[in-house]
Amino acid sequence: MATYIWRGPWTTKGMEKINDLPQRYEMTQNAFKSAGAELKDLYITMGTDDWTGIVEAPSEETMMKALAHDRRGGLAKSQTMSACISQRHSYYQRA
Repeated sequence: MATYIWRGPWTTKGMEKINDLPQRYEMTQNAFKSAGAELKDLYITMGTDDWTGIVEAPSEETMMKALAHDRRGGLAKSQTMSACISQRHSYYQRA
């Protein structure tokens, strides 16, 4: 499984519904799971990004499906989705 860092800002609509964050988190987890990925952690951050997530997915195609599925609500924009260290790299072994 590859690990991805997923981050971005809330939209205006997303900020207006910030109190719904626990339900939105659960919906996002379910959206990723139905696409074949897993949202491992989500952090609320300060600065240019409002949130950062750690996601595991078997492929970039699966990750893109998960992102497309999650963006339907229009509550957040994904600025960056960059691949992080993956198990397929021989120089990294998880303990």
